[in-house]
Formats: sequence, C-alpha cells, structure tokens
Amino acid sequence: SVWATNQSSKILSKINIVTGARVDYSSEFGATGAIFDNVTNSVWVTNIYPKIVNKVDIFTGTKIDYLVEAYSWGIAFDNVTNSVWVTNQDTKSVRKVNIFTGAWIDYPVGILPWGVAFDNVTNSVWVANTLSYTISKVDIVTGARVDYAVGLNPYYIAFDNITNSVWVSNAGSNTVSKVDIFTGT
Repeated sequence: SVWATNQSSKILSKINIVTGARVDYSSEFGATGAIFDNVTNSVWVTNIYPKIVNKVDIFTGTKIDYLVEAYSWGIAFDNVTNSVWVTNQDTKSVRKVNIFTGAWIDYPVGILPWGVAFDNVTNSVWVANTLSYTISKVDIVTGARVDYAVGLNPYYIAFDNITNSVWVSNAGSNTVSKVDIFTGT
C-alpha cells in the first residue's frame, strides 16, 4: 500500500498499489507527513493542528495520538533505536519519539527544520534547516550534531544508500545538493 495525507480534508488514505482501491481513515486537520514503521506495522503521521503525532495500525486503522507540542512537518523512521524522528519548528529541534511508548527527546538543529531522513549507514538522521541554509547530521544514539552548508532554503532531504549521500532540495537556489554522508562534501 501507499499512504497519503490529505492536509485539509482530515483524511489519511491507504491506497492498494495493485488495484488502486482506497480506504480512508480519520485524521487531523494539518496532517503533513507520513512514514511506515515495519516494527509495529504502523504509519506515523505528523500534524500541525493539533500538535500531535498519530500512530495508525496499518491493518485496522486504529489510531494512537502522541502529544509532541511541536509544529512538525518532516518525519523519518529509525529501526535501529525504534524511533520516529519529527522536525520541531517551534523549538528548532528534531524530536526522537519512541515507537512503543511515545516518550520523546529533543535535539537542537538549525532554524526552521523541515525535512528529515534516516541514514542507516552512519546511524544518523539528517535535517534540512530551511532558514539556516544548512543540513544537520544528528547521531541517533548520542545526539551529537554536525552542520553542513547547502543552498538557500533547503526543505526536503532523502537518504541514498547506493551513493552514501543525502539529497537536499534548495528551494531558494533552485538547486539540489548531493552531500557525502561521511565527509559532508
């Protein structure tokens, strides 16, 4: 299945990739991102209104809400520490949320963190800091952080395990940056 958030209609859609059949589940106004968690067989959804993260069972649609008190846009699943990582634009941080308990820890990043990607090669999450013009590499265990300059207004970021890189869209520069995960080049 493919899962899609419908930000203004308060619907989370599950779409069968073979038949195209769609099942809709109730969501929140402002659902912005979704990520699959193969450990608990759930889809996690970020919501900007209210400031919660939903954990949705992929078979039943049963939903558990976790208050994260964050204006969250990006979300990534980390199967090493069994966490989801959520950008927190209010506090300039990335929030690590335990997939079993909902307990969370914040790690500081740059200004207006938007996208986040999990990197299972260096056991890091990478965060696009839109108004800092940087990306942050955050160690998933220690929280240690290194920042790298990219183009203007980086929004989304993706991990590429073929070239050991992250790819960043720079909206203000009309460019994409490819950054080596080991050297930051």
